[in-house]
Amino acid sequence: MPGTKTTTNLIGNGLHLLIEWPDERRALLRNPDLIRSAVEEFLRFESSNQLGNRRTTVDTRLGGVDLPAGSQLNLCIGAAQPRPLHNSMRPTG
Repeated sequence: MPGTKTTTNLIGNGLHLLIEWPDERRALLRNPDLIRSAVEEFLRFESSNQLGNRRTTVDTRLGGVDLPAGSQLNLCIGAAQPRPLHNSMRPTG
């Protein structure tokens, strides 16, 4: 079944982050309305899918590099520099 591995990994990564960040776990338990932002944060901070492959469908330019249609791209999703977890799990507004 497609998607089960990434979902399983997301759940495991989320639980691990909540163990590693007990203050955030307590904040989430106190305010369950934070679950949506928490899941987004789990995905951003500890992606369950580290690589993605794509192919361009039209000629395009990315980061100053010309890519003809049909070019294969390997995206490193987990390569982003994470900011501290607790900053973005907080509600805004």
